[in-house]
Amino acid sequence: MSTDATTLLVTIEAASVKLEKQWADLLRPVLREFTHVQILERSQSTEDGQMAFVDARHPQLSEVLSGIDRTGRSVLLLYSEGDPIPAAFTDGRVDDVLVFPLRPLEVLSKIRQHEQSRLWDQVSKMSTALGGVMERLREDMAVAERLQKARLPVRFPEIKGFKVTSRYLAGLKSGGDYFDLAESADGRQLAMILTDSSSYGLSSAVVSGVVRVASRLSVEQARSVRELVRAFYEELLVPLGPTDRLSLFYGVLSRKDYVLRYLNLGDSRAFFRPAGKSFTVLPAQGGPLSLGSRHSLGQSGVLQEAQLQLAPQDRVVLLSDGYLELLGGEHRACALLEQFSSRAPEDLLNELAFQTKSRLSDPREDLPAQDSSALVFDVDSKVMRLV
Repeated sequence: MSTDATTLLVTIEAASVKLEKQWADLLRPVLREFTHVQILERSQSTEDGQMAFVDARHPQLSEVLSGIDRTGRSVLLLYSEGDPIPAAFTDGRVDDVLVFPLRPLEVLSKIRQHEQSRLWDQVSKMSTALGGVMERLREDMAVAERLQKARLPVRFPEIKGFKVTSRYLAGLKSGGDYFDLAESADGRQLAMILTDSSSYGLSSAVVSGVVRVASRLSVEQARSVRELVRAFYEELLVPLGPTDRLSLFYGVLSRKDYVLRYLNLGDSRAFFRPAGKSFTVLPAQGGPLSLGSRHSLGQSGVLQEAQLQLAPQDRVVLLSDGYLELLGGEHRACALLEQFSSRAPEDLLNELAFQTKSRLSDPREDLPAQDSSALVFDVDSKVMRLV
């Protein structure tokens, strides 16, 4: 089979030619609808494809991974459920894993994430040439590496006073979600962001704008959340198109008193459950950011940031519009969160994902119409002692 510029080549590398063929035969039926994707055993190719699937049981796994150039390429481990977690995954030498038995939805999701990552990378390079949008990414190399791959965090590092858990489902529509956390240099403030973009170009601008604005947190801690959102909006004015819309939740938590100051603009929603009580919906302060948002952001009386006092064992949940749409709106989502409020955050997110996928026409094959992101913030039971 010949390849051209539109072909996505996926190479499989295993300990033997026979095993490579077995993996390839398992993957081809899963990707039958993706006519531009070619599966090829590594023994039949002189180079690795844009996506390289490597058997986690390969006896020379370290040598194989060391020989793969990861620039512009996604490397996934083919991992059999029940096996020990490979060190190559935990130490960051691969981008992700595919668990056997293979789940079609998961395989398709990895393909789409790779393609979106490459598209965002191309748009980022165009933005650099047109206006230096990525100029200040060098200020935070750790964040820059993640943004260049356009990957959402699989898990967050340990954050004092919180347990943060997330779940992301890739969608079919253009645009996409972005979420992340950033601590100030002195550790006194924690910024959290969730965005939902209406276009791929806007998605790329979001990740660069987040870094540019968040990097100021250490020197501009006195600024209000509204002013920080305004600064973020100014970063987006160049790439923001006439039909672009950006839903944005941006909050800053002070570790001095554990007060969360936030603005929620657009279609994402925040839900709050005080310890021992029920979930409630935290109302949004305005519509999504667009070219017409300058007035509301410029007038101090139009948008007022909200405050939320957090206490030990409180829980905050952020849901992007993808989850809300499939769950039936904010009130049904709130009822579902309440139903599973006593569950551990991982179990709660699994229930949300299950309920979301069960509403698709074919839960085994289909992807949601749009990206769906969920984040759970649990306040540590010993947080007052930490304070």
